[in-house]
Amino acid sequence: MCFFRGTLITIPPLQGPTGCPLFDPPDRALVVQELQSLLAMLSSGDVVVYGNYSGSGTVSFLGERGSHTGPSDDELYAFMLASASGLI
Repeated sequence: MCFFRGTLITIPPLQGPTGCPLFDPPDRALVVQELQSLLAMLSSGDVVVYGNYSGSGTVSFLGERGSHTGPSDDELYAFMLASASGLI
């Protein structure tokens, strides 16, 4: 189950809009599929906390020095950085 701003949403969510940005993007099926895979992992834990959709951007709960993926629009798809000269 997922709690978003006091609202309980089942995983997978019921059809139609949920009011939660995690489950209402155009690629909802992919997000739900990958979230279910994560939750099915033996090492995923009993509680998974995401710092997405805070209004001020994605919140990191750890002192991260790198990056990894997540379900938000900012993190779902890969990107590459390169300088104008092609050298980084």
